[in-house]
Amino acid sequence: MVPKTQEEKMRSSNDLYTPRWVRGDGTAREAWCSLCEPGKWMQLKTSQYWYHVRGTHGVNSVTGKIYDPPLQLRCYDDAAGTTLGLCGECNKWVAICTAKRKRTFAAWFKHAHK
Repeated sequence: MVPKTQEEKMRSSNDLYTPRWVRGDGTAREAWCSLCEPGKWMQLKTSQYWYHVRGTHGVNSVTGKIYDPPLQLRCYDDAAGTTLGLCGECNKWVAICTAKRKRTFAAWFKHAHK
């Protein structure tokens, strides 16, 4: 399968959400995640690429830009390694790292997406 460029579908030159490269047809279509090191192909049919870019890399599906980071972080010296982030939109503290979510910002990205 030869990858095809999608430059014409990009909303702007700063669009990190829209895949730049797509290969395959129909249910076998895949998008290249250039934000991963090294990059990798992910399915479009099951929305694997879209969930990955939003949940792993924190890219806003509406703007195509990375979500704003927390205004402040609170790190607790507990067994779980709890970290909270202060949201600039709602002014609430959001759990980022807990016993279940170790060193990932997925919870922050999910909150920012709302």
